[in-house]
Amino acid sequence: MTSIKPMIVLIAAFFLGACATSAETMKAEKESNAHFKMGVSYLNDNSLQPAFLEFQKAVELNPKDKQAHYYLGHVYFLQKKDPEAILEFERVVKLDPDYSDAYNHAGVVYETDGNLDSALKSYQKALNNKAYEKPHFVHYNIAGIYLKQNKPKEAIAEYHEAINIDPGYFLAYRALGETYLRTNDRKQGVYFLEEASKLSPEDPVTHFRLGEVYQTEKMYQKADVEFKKVIALVPPESDLAKEAKKHLEGRR
Repeated sequence: MTSIKPMIVLIAAFFLGACATSAETMKAEKESNAHFKMGVSYLNDNSLQPAFLEFQKAVELNPKDKQAHYYLGHVYFLQKKDPEAILEFERVVKLDPDYSDAYNHAGVVYETDGNLDSALKSYQKALNNKAYEKPHFVHYNIAGIYLKQNKPKEAIAEYHEAINIDPGYFLAYRALGETYLRTNDRKQGVYFLEEASKLSPEDPVTHFRLGEVYQTEKMYQKADVEFKKVIALVPPESDLAKEAKKHLEGRR
């Protein structure tokens, strides 16, 4: 009977210690979350240094906060600190192997640095998570890699995949049109540029490219309509407006 009391004391001490540790952890996580929210607010205002400091505090208080690491990676990238950005995205996927956004944005960093093979591998890893909600963005990025590798057929397949997933993804339509034109398939090129224009009628780049294509095909009336839309959509001093005016004035 005399050995039971010390055992009870040890058990009580263990639970008291565990409760204290749990309370400290909860406090640290709460403080970390507050710094994370401040970081997001600063980032939304494009205040990179204050955002950086807040995300740094967040990960120091809670090293397992994958979102804080992810956003810290974004800040590093915006600060042109690519190795640090990659490191943060790697930390994210160690904490959560299904965090596809981290793979996708690591791919963006690699691609920016000209490391196309690593970028492609990272993008492809992003697609491993079948529950990922934004795979069309990844297919679009993969297509861009294939274009840089002079593989237009593979790029076209990826753009189609992006459109199949999100039929309203106008950037993929525009890029698909451009890629078909690159392969001298003008019929398909015009079709997808026109579809992009329907999906995003306020996009001046699509109108400009359509104007150029129509002009090449000697469809001058349609070309003029597109160039006038460009001029109406962009500032008069912009390069795009000046180029559109040149096309219009060149036939007068």
